[in-house]
Amino acid sequence: MKQIKCPKCKFWNENVTRCSQCNTALAAEELNREYRKQIEAEDAAKEDGKAFKYFQSLKVSKYLFVRIIYQVLFGIWSVYMFFVAVFTWIIATTVG
Repeated sequence: MKQIKCPKCKFWNENVTRCSQCNTALAAEELNREYRKQIEAEDAAKEDGKAFKYFQSLKVSKYLFVRIIYQVLFGIWSVYMFFVAVFTWIIATTVG
């Protein structure tokens, strides 16, 4: 039997994933699950920035011309970032 001491209430527990006294997570899987839930709750509570909202409004604009300009600029940016990534990868692999 494996005994685990609770870090919160200092009670010794046997073969459990949560403390039988204070319900604190003792197993690594439980701790990771709680941490992921906390991070997801924080992400859901975050408000989008002004720039992100602005670009989203361009993407779904009621004007066709604005949507086309957005798509063209986004395409140019994507191609540029692709070449930057490839160039960086080439430099990183040839240095060794």
